Amino acid sequence: MKDRVGFEISKTIRIFAERLGCEVVELNVQEDHVHLLVMVPPKVAISQLVGTIKGALVTIVDRVSKFTLIKNVDSKQSKVVTEATIMILKPYLDKTHTITADNGKEFAGHEKLAEQLETKVYFAHPYASWERGLNENTNGLIRQYFVKGSRFEEISGEEVEAVMNKLNHRPRKTLNYDTPLMLCFFIRINVRPHDYRNCTSELNPP
Repeated sequence: MKDRVGFEISKTIRIFAERLGCEVVELNVQEDHVHLLVMVPPKVAISQLVGTIKGALVTIVDRVSKFTLIKNVDSKQSKVVTEATIMILKPYLDKTHTITADNGKEFAGHEKLAEQLETKVYFAHPYASWERGLNENTNGLIRQYFVKGSRFEEISGEEVEAVMNKLNHRPRKTLNYDTPLMLCFFIRINVRPHDYRNCTSELNPP
């Protein structure tokens, strides 16, 4: 991460830290990592600062068809995640009946989600990721393209959309080798719409 790239990374970190009221004491961008010393106010969690600097992906997956929506966001701040979720689900209001999220602070805007999307929002129990197993599995598929440790602020929206399209066009054994896209929109003539009337979504930024 040298020259222009290093400069942009340094600039971005300082901007996001300032937004949270944090003071960057020392910042040194190396070729493959960053040294960072920051003064963080008590009201800001370290995880919140790290999430803000690294960026994140909001992932939404339908439980029945496995149709997946993905959007990259600047941070895991509740306001950012809430607005991104509303944006990507608005075109699918007729298919959004409930949302199940984890217990992260990024979902503090659940009331706004419920109101704007005209749906109900539920939360999994703490430390019970198995209650959202499909979402965890989907995040694993996404990691095939964006390995753990990827800096999502460096990944373009076009790259994210390309991965989303690949997942939605991938035949799944659990779907009798149909694709999520086919099942979600009933393209196959032998799919009965009433089989999918209870479609729900799971939500989580990996």
